[in-house]
Amino acid sequence: MRVKSLYIVMLVFTLLSCWWSNKPSRLNDNVFGTYIFEFPSNQLQVLEIRRDSSFVQELYFDKESFVKKKKPLFVNEGTVEFKEYELRFKHWLSYCYNRDPNVIREEPDLTLMLGVSWYETNKTIVLYHETNYIFEHIDNWKDLEK
Repeated sequence: MRVKSLYIVMLVFTLLSCWWSNKPSRLNDNVFGTYIFEFPSNQLQVLEIRRDSSFVQELYFDKESFVKKKKPLFVNEGTVEFKEYELRFKHWLSYCYNRDPNVIREEPDLTLMLGVSWYETNKTIVLYHETNYIFEHIDNWKDLEK
């Protein structure tokens, strides 16, 4: 009986620790900055979150276009709301269907992007875990020339 109870306690502890480690971070001043997402089709999306509650999105043909400071394919600006654990982007330029970076729209569409999470420990902005639509802070990109 004692061994069974110990197994149950260990199982509960493991499940709770997994849940806790995947919990988004509480938003703070460290969320501001530039984040990058590379689509499977090699386009590069750059997201800058500004302190004045605005954001800028830029979509580049590829990583090289961004590094060489070529003109982006699309540029978009909007506002961002900061909730306790959630970012809400108003006037978001949606380049893919249903937050799936494998399904690109013919023409981008403006939308309201809700339910976006930020993880301070690895400096990421997560639009959707299931499709791996995750922006990384520009500091995490070692292959970009500064």
